[in-house]
Amino acid sequence: EIVLVTGVQTCALPILRLKISDADVIAASMPFLSRMMSPKNLNLLPGGGVSGNCQVSGQQFIQKGPANLMTVHQIAGKPGLGFTNINTAGALAWQPGSASKSYTLVTLINQPDAAGRCDHFTVATTGAVAVSTPLRYFPDGVGTANKFISYGAGVTNPFSSVDRPSGDWAVLIADYDDYSRTTRLSVNSVEAFVESTRSTPSTVDPAAYVQIGYSGSSSSLRNSHVGDTYYFNDSLLRSPVNLPKLRALVAALKTEYGIA
Repeated sequence: EIVLVTGVQTCALPILRLKISDADVIAASMPFLSRMMSPKNLNLLPGGGVSGNCQVSGQQFIQKGPANLMTVHQIAGKPGLGFTNINTAGALAWQPGSASKSYTLVTLINQPDAAGRCDHFTVATTGAVAVSTPLRYFPDGVGTANKFISYGAGVTNPFSSVDRPSGDWAVLIADYDDYSRTTRLSVNSVEAFVESTRSTPSTVDPAAYVQIGYSGSSSSLRNSHVGDTYYFNDSLLRSPVNLPKLRALVAALKTEYGIA
């Protein structure tokens, strides 16, 4: 457990007590880590909804959508951020300025319904306008069936896609390099990535921010859940020197979440 003193006052010391995992320690040693969300450190509010702070920036999360929409459920013994109403637009967002043109996203996803739902797991927006979709899911009968999708720096084709694996949880690794305009996506491994290339660069601006879920559509988290999430503000895959620690991070998360 790590204790963070968030402010100094004459009468009180507001304190955040954070639960820290082995994966968190590894991520903290990696370059470009700029944002983090961990359901184990979110607070359930009395009237519904959640509150908490980014474990990297210290900034408070912003709830998008109805105040009582967000919650935390236990999924196979691990806490996951989810919704109380699966057909509602909403998200848990980092503060403006959290999105970057190039990035690596490492996130735990529980997607229990292979056939029935389109989900947006991570979206970067400027105001209410989506400018980048690092991760979503297409079910049966919708485009590329039973696939996790990354659009890299856009919200439309081209995209990279990987099959939805079996099991309660999966580690998704989405990387976008704006220098080469390359989108890479993998699940439960860093040994092979599916790649696609965009013809235009990222339009993310200094005011853009990252949402977990999507406040612009009822096809948000639906009945899925999001576990520990790490956002790096540059492409880790641009240099092979970053691969060993990325591999160690994914291995630690697989151990923690019981992924084969």
